[in-house]
Amino acid sequence: MGAARSGAGRRRIILYFSVLAVVTASWIAWTMAVGVLGYAPPQRGAANGETPIGWLWRGAVHVHTVMSGDASGTVGEVAAAAKQAGLDFVVITDHSRAGRAEEPRRPRSIDGVLVIFGEEVSLDDGHLVAIGTANHRYTIGPSARQAIDDVRRLDGYSFAAHPDALATPWRGRLGALDGVEVVNLASAFEHLFDGSFAQIFRAALTYPANAAATLLLGLDRVPETIAKWDARTALGAEAPRPLSAIAAADAHGPQFLGMPTYEQALAAVTVSIWLADSPADLADRDRDAATKIVDALAAGRSAAVIGAAGTAPGFSFHAESAGEANAVLAPGEMGETDDSSWRLVATLGAPGNYRVELLRDGVPVAEQMGDTLTFTVVEPGTYRVQVFRTDGPAGAGLEGSRPWIVSNPIYLWPAEAIRRTRRFLAPPVPGPLPAVSLLSMSGWSAEADALSASAMAPLDGGLRWEFTVPRQEQADIHSALTWRPQEVTDWSDYRGLSTSLATEREWRIAIHLWTRDGSGTITTWEQVVPARPPESTSGVLWSAFRRLGAADQGVVPGSLTPEDLSDMAGVALLVTPFLMRPGTDTTIDVREFGLIGND
Repeated sequence: MGAARSGAGRRRIILYFSVLAVVTASWIAWTMAVGVLGYAPPQRGAANGETPIGWLWRGAVHVHTVMSGDASGTVGEVAAAAKQAGLDFVVITDHSRAGRAEEPRRPRSIDGVLVIFGEEVSLDDGHLVAIGTANHRYTIGPSARQAIDDVRRLDGYSFAAHPDALATPWRGRLGALDGVEVVNLASAFEHLFDGSFAQIFRAALTYPANAAATLLLGLDRVPETIAKWDARTALGAEAPRPLSAIAAADAHGPQFLGMPTYEQALAAVTVSIWLADSPADLADRDRDAATKIVDALAAGRSAAVIGAAGTAPGFSFHAESAGEANAVLAPGEMGETDDSSWRLVATLGAPGNYRVELLRDGVPVAEQMGDTLTFTVVEPGTYRVQVFRTDGPAGAGLEGSRPWIVSNPIYLWPAEAIRRTRRFLAPPVPGPLPAVSLLSMSGWSAEADALSASAMAPLDGGLRWEFTVPRQEQADIHSALTWRPQEVTDWSDYRGLSTSLATEREWRIAIHLWTRDGSGTITTWEQVVPARPPESTSGVLWSAFRRLGAADQGVVPGSLTPEDLSDMAGVALLVTPFLMRPGTDTTIDVREFGLIGND
């Protein structure tokens, strides 16, 4: 009996190991067949990075550290990962709050990698990456229009972040932005793990064999943003204008099953830019190098590269003029076609298994197998190139999937079309004069939580507001100047509010409205206005106010209606540590605060 049981046990063990061996052999055979096992991103072309339009720098944009609250690495660890990935620079864009806005953000080299600091801002319309802004003590936004205006006034550039994301897509327009992320690793994986069971199962099978190949699975899908970007920059668009495309690593450190690490993410999605100087030329000039890199990203003198599909340090794309000037244009630049003829040249610097495709206004017009494509321009348009690989695992820039390399366009347009794209920073529009001033009414008071301070004093028909924002960042911390009516107040016959604020430094102030419904329930509505020195006026229509939910809800659906305004519970000028840098102690003079009439 015992011998029989022992024999059965041995047979089960043999069967178990036999099944395991068959499964393992099948898995190894499959990973070899699909090119996953042993896969390593190839390098195509010369390694020194010198091209016909300058030196090619490789970097990673949109990277988070522990300062974001949802990432794991320090600045030093990010720089070390960038060095391991063979990058020249990295742009850190931690999630922005006023409390972090003025921490040291000076560009600096760490072990040969230039670290540049920007910020990612959460807006009503999605997320925005701001790069090159001056230090500021307030939070940018909260609407896309306000944020883009803020970034411009801070001498920076704004890019729509992960516009194809499932949770936080970009809902604003592209027209006023400087650029858009046409590749975002985090949102690519968001789509992968939100897809079919087959996709997830394939990723689970691929990951033990090769992490880089697993990242490529997430990058296989072609995002809708590329077509929208083409449509926005096409010469045939209703109002064509240049718009820079960038690739975003959106790295947070190890996430799902310890992947992707910083090194994996920073190597997987990269940006190549062309500068007149090599990294060695600017080795001891961090600020100068950072300025050149940021300007190149905003101007579109760059290409988005799926680094997990390979590197191409010799890649370049330019236009040559046949005229007397013999001009050479790089991506992002504009050339007149009225009296000039142009020839386009794209090269990878070395032969390989890839196909170069040229597009005009988003439509393919030429292609070339191998390392060089030339094309004589016969009609104006927005020209860009994209490169596909013809070998490698799924997602490695193969036909029918996301391209391996996407260059920014060269804009060969008539002179009149170029002239129309010039933009100027518009001066602030003065707010309308109020029909009714609230400052002359009783019911005003200064309010604050136990950790903050708020005081008011009369000032020539207005109010002087002195307040202190503590260093804590709790949600209930605030300083406010409030007006609460003693009786039922109906504002339904007015259009909005007008403010005039005098200050010595620029700030952002929230206007809160409290409305009351028939059951006595109070709803809070908010709009943020700028306070710029020496004095600024703002007119805010009721339609601009957004409805606030509970503390864990933020902005919730709902528009302010005349019925809501028929019973006002009060109004406030308010600051919090999320609007203004914690520890701020300042004074703002409220010169005017009143209701805008319907006339």
